[in-house]
Amino acid sequence: MRASGVSPSTAVPGGLGHAERCRGEVIVAALCVVNAFGDVDHGGDPVPLDAAESQWRPFDLAAGRTHTTIGVVVTNARLDKMSCLLVAQGAHDGLARAITPPHTRLDGDAFVAAATGRVEADVDLVRLLALAAVTAAIRSVDHRP
Repeated sequence: MRASGVSPSTAVPGGLGHAERCRGEVIVAALCVVNAFGDVDHGGDPVPLDAAESQWRPFDLAAGRTHTTIGVVVTNARLDKMSCLLVAQGAHDGLARAITPPHTRLDGDAFVAAATGRVEADVDLVRLLALAAVTAAIRSVDHRP
């Protein structure tokens, strides 16, 4: 990952993170590979605008697009295809909570969701658990060089 607005020499490495969230019998697990342009936000501080300002400079989309955060969210809930899409969208919400700035033009972020169909569950609950699991998974990555 690149610390926003600083030189590549102060960038910190990305990595692999995972987390699980449960409510009753419903389980949602997230596995994320993090190499974001932005910084991992461990919560508490307001969004730093200097991070967003670093994106306002002109850049070449074809050159050096090496940043991405990708992941999979898996649940034991019974979900159809559309519900899995909603859960994947919830995963992106978790990324937006954990990385500042999120979803930049320099990132190629993607999440997929899969469901085993073992437990009846409301899709909104599963989506919220996905948001929480992804946020925790991204924040769990050990970013020391």
